[in-house]
Amino acid sequence: MWFRPALLALAAAWLPSTLAFADPLACSGTCTDTHDPTLIQRDSDGTYFRFATGGGIPIYSATSLTGSWTYLGEVLPSGSSIDNSGSDDAWAPDVHYVDGTYYLYYAVSSFGTQVSAIGVASSSSMDAGSWTDHGSTGVESTTGDDYNAIDPNLIVVGSSNYLTFGSFWGDIFQTEMASDALTTAGGTPYNVEFNATSPQPSEGPYVFEYGGYYYLFFSSGTCCGYDTSRPAAGDEYKIMVCRSTSVTGAYVDATGTACTASGGTLVLGSHGTVYGPGGQSVYDDADYGPVLVYHYVDTTIGYADADKQLGINVLDFSSGWPVVNAQASEKGRIEVDALSINGGIATVELTFLYVNLCGSNFFRQTRSSQRLILQVHLPEDEHGDEDRRDGNDDADVGLAPADQSKRESKKYNGDASAPDPVHSVILLGLRQFAYCARTPPRMFPDTLPSGALAE
Repeated sequence: MWFRPALLALAAAWLPSTLAFADPLACSGTCTDTHDPTLIQRDSDGTYFRFATGGGIPIYSATSLTGSWTYLGEVLPSGSSIDNSGSDDAWAPDVHYVDGTYYLYYAVSSFGTQVSAIGVASSSSMDAGSWTDHGSTGVESTTGDDYNAIDPNLIVVGSSNYLTFGSFWGDIFQTEMASDALTTAGGTPYNVEFNATSPQPSEGPYVFEYGGYYYLFFSSGTCCGYDTSRPAAGDEYKIMVCRSTSVTGAYVDATGTACTASGGTLVLGSHGTVYGPGGQSVYDDADYGPVLVYHYVDTTIGYADADKQLGINVLDFSSGWPVVNAQASEKGRIEVDALSINGGIATVELTFLYVNLCGSNFFRQTRSSQRLILQVHLPEDEHGDEDRRDGNDDADVGLAPADQSKRESKKYNGDASAPDPVHSVILLGLRQFAYCARTPPRMFPDTLPSGALAE
């Protein structure tokens, strides 16, 4: 089976500054103690783990993304080994699973200073008592530096590791890490975002790769102390984004303004009873797809930092930019409306709510509103027709030999009544598209319309 290059380029849509934001998903269990949250699903059993700013970094677990969240202990119960006045109060954790190990980056500092350092701990399970503190990564700052070494975020690109970090002062910087991701590679950190509005209110970066772009999420505005002094309307925390085709930049917003020239497109701001959302991370969930994870004040509960709630929203990237405008419950199963074969090419027409077009050239696809058309080239031994090449210089990608498609037939139906191999090749194609589009495979059908195949 062959998938040809995509013909449709994604357009960068202008996102207005006034969006109809969705409320956060429901949360059960302990949904506070969640300033600057980060979460991940354990690979071995699917348990969710959540971490946040404060003390030795609290650990919570749950059986689902929305709870019920239960306290387990701390990552650093004895504090960080870094020599810093804030070593007993770690900030802004960032957790990742790399080659069988969970790495959690954190910062130690004191509020309002640049005397800061970024550390890292590791664990094979994330359970309380299982974490090893490796101390400082070597990414540190002191008074007068261009940046403040807090709010770390790791992203792995190929065989390279990059740490993005920063808060106020020169705003957001990035540096390459060593191959073991435990220490800096030694290069000088470079600026990737700067807001010239005094006092440069950007922090909490998170770089997320999706559909051929690297999206730099960051928080902007006043984060804390709302119970004693609230900023002017619009100056409270909010979540912004820029994007780039390279992890190192240059990042621009939806209008094309450079992120280093005060650029930034609003992703989520105050609305309804949600006030000051920020401290965000992004997680690509197996069921929901990409979700925005953040803290916020529920104005019906209280404005104190201890009152801040866990917020989670599904992100829609279908415009090319992340949009928080729909609840997860609105995600519907993707249905095959029509399927035909002509000249060895299977054309599949789908209806969907959220399918993000692939950023890589694996599929011939066109999209109109909520309609998607995929063209799947069937292998000769499944269709009996000679494989047709279009003569261009783009490489085709072979994905499914005949025997694999037959195995897929049994996998989908579990018995001898499996559909014919052509059905199976097409279903496998949809699964491959789901992977490329980073759409949960469960959203795609397991069977095709009866009688849909016709020459």
